[in-house]
Amino acid sequence: MTACNGRFFYLMNTSSADSRYLFDPVRCKPVPSLPEENVRQALLSFLIQELSYPSKQIIVEKGIKSFIPASHPSLSKKIRGRADVLIISPSSYAPPGKSPISFSYPKPLLLIECKAKTITSRSFNQLISYNYFIGAPCLSLVSKSSQMTGFLSPETKTFAFFQGIPSYSQLINFYIDTFSCKSSSQESF
Repeated sequence: MTACNGRFFYLMNTSSADSRYLFDPVRCKPVPSLPEENVRQALLSFLIQELSYPSKQIIVEKGIKSFIPASHPSLSKKIRGRADVLIISPSSYAPPGKSPISFSYPKPLLLIECKAKTITSRSFNQLISYNYFIGAPCLSLVSKSSQMTGFLSPETKTFAFFQGIPSYSQLINFYIDTFSCKSSSQESF
């Protein structure tokens, strides 16, 4: 059992006969039950079941190279690593009591880095370096015992971090309220 945002949720194995694997609800396949993978799978279950994140808006373990524009091939040779979890915008969203909002293309909303043990300054540095290429306005670090999320301030260009993880509606409403009035050149990260 793992605590997340003050709530408890369970890690579920794909088979009671083989606890070496967990079922990944986003990639729809069994994955090895390693310490960091346990955190990631518990997080995915929590995001989908408790915080109402649509699974089709979740990208798991995507290579950072895939976020580098084709116009910078020299960068892609140097970059290694994978984004643990990335939440992207839907094609449209209807906030309660407001008109639907259409997104011209999927936008990165939340980049999450999972750690098996503790969150360190090295974890922060890794997350920030990945986000240099992804440009998500929200960042989260998640371990077995703690979770924190940073929200970008457009004015200061810095992240303010808080304990916990926002619900999907909180995340997308933050994005809409903070960035929807910007011009398209300011809106893209």
